[in-house]
Amino acid sequence: MSKIALYCFSGTGNTRLVAQKVKKGLELEGHEVNYFETRDKPTIPMEYDSFGICFPVYDWSPPWPLRELIKSWHGLLNDKPCFIVMDYAGDPVNARLKMMEDLEKTGARIFHASEIVMPESWTVVLTPKKIQSMNEWLSKNPQPDPTDLGIEVGKKLKNGDTTPTKKPKYKFSSYSFLIPFYTKTSLKMFYRIDLDKGKCVKCGICAEKCPTGSIKLNSYPSFSYPCASCYACINHCPTQALESWATRGKIRYKPKRVDL
Repeated sequence: MSKIALYCFSGTGNTRLVAQKVKKGLELEGHEVNYFETRDKPTIPMEYDSFGICFPVYDWSPPWPLRELIKSWHGLLNDKPCFIVMDYAGDPVNARLKMMEDLEKTGARIFHASEIVMPESWTVVLTPKKIQSMNEWLSKNPQPDPTDLGIEVGKKLKNGDTTPTKKPKYKFSSYSFLIPFYTKTSLKMFYRIDLDKGKCVKCGICAEKCPTGSIKLNSYPSFSYPCASCYACINHCPTQALESWATRGKIRYKPKRVDL
């Protein structure tokens, strides 16, 4: 049995659901798993036998809060076995490659990498017509169950099968020209949140759900930066008092409840 640290960044809740199921699969194989979220500023996994990263793709990259956490581990994880599970909706471009390169700098040995397409929380495109086309695509392209991925990783750890996996090749995309402009600083221009005080009931859910702690509840919610561009606040708002230029007129994603 291995002692495993499982790290997760989740905005809307989709990746948290993935992480919950991966954790269950690992535990079915007899491993002890401790779960951490990036917003809790977790410690480095030095005391664990191995660790895993579950993350979504935002703007063709892993979320910057997770990348900053991993950057603080650079050079400290000498050959520690590691696995990643990435979920995304649109074109991930080189997000998986970026994550693997970030982890390599820590000294970790990446022995497993999986991907899951989960378009249902892609708020910026959610119209009834788009949801129908997504469902049709998913019916023809079934995605792996994260529990099964956890079982697969758990079996590899039990068998000592932690041979490094190959990194994907760099993929050139038309989005490659845009990626350099999506920095932590520029996100405050692209993802500005508008508040309708007539709809706001001051419940504080937006502040509670913000994975970067950038929303404070005073008389009304106040928004600071940097923003992770996850739209958790917009999706979770019970009265649709929050809006952005990219989500206007779009259907909100209602994440499933997850208890870990």
